[in-house]
Amino acid sequence: MDEKKCSKCERLLPATSDYFNRQGKGLKAQCRMCQAEYQKQWDERNAGRKHATYMTNKDVAREKARVYYQEHGDEIRAKRKKKRDEEAARSGRKRRTAKKVAVEKTEKRCPRCKQTLPANEEHFYRKANGKLFRYCIECQKETAREQYHRRRSEETLAAQRKYYQEHREQILERGRQRRAQKREYAAVHDRNKKAKRLNVDGEHTAEDIHHIYEKQKGLCYYCKKHVWLDYHVDHVIPLSRGGSNGPENLVIACPECNMSKHNKLPHEWHGTDKLL
Repeated sequence: MDEKKCSKCERLLPATSDYFNRQGKGLKAQCRMCQAEYQKQWDERNAGRKHATYMTNKDVAREKARVYYQEHGDEIRAKRKKKRDEEAARSGRKRRTAKKVAVEKTEKRCPRCKQTLPANEEHFYRKANGKLFRYCIECQKETAREQYHRRRSEETLAAQRKYYQEHREQILERGRQRRAQKREYAAVHDRNKKAKRLNVDGEHTAEDIHHIYEKQKGLCYYCKKHVWLDYHVDHVIPLSRGGSNGPENLVIACPECNMSKHNKLPHEWHGTDKLL
């Protein structure tokens, strides 16, 4: 078997992928152990910087990962399966591929009403994973009715009102925190709500905003400055001037340009004729 010398620890090891990571069609200069040690030290030195970079671009990174997985899902799953097969072959274990065949029951007993009924959708609701619920349909409905009346009882409503009055600030603060966590979705909701109040046509989604951000490559539509995640969504033709609330009338802008533009048209703002 051919041998290869590690450029760092200078050990002679078998020239295989078990001891050296692959690089193109060949093997890397350092052995796996030396590379792992170097990577560990690098991660310790740059832990804070990596985390700060990720948190700054978290939404964009997640959206890119989601889009990439949608486009290359089959390739990723095939690579994972190949890697699992290789690991099983190296360890001498045979990977289990056969699955148990579930025997579907013809009857099912409801533990609440104690009745034995046919195991089908006429008597039991079916879950998203294909299995039947534990209780029959009639018992499910009865349970839902009991829960509804229990929630709507005068004692419960009075207790809820009393709790809200006593903890109003904490409840409002939790609501503000949830909106901050879902900033873009909350902003989309507010813009669509404002457009309906003004009787303006068109609406958009958070996915439309992400698409516009990618199309502009994270740059302000007006001054071309990189906005990162600190951006405003601007209506090129303002809603008060008859503009639409659809994605065709929206752009990503830096806070300075958006606040300065206010409800002007682009050519009225700083003498440019730039439109979509």
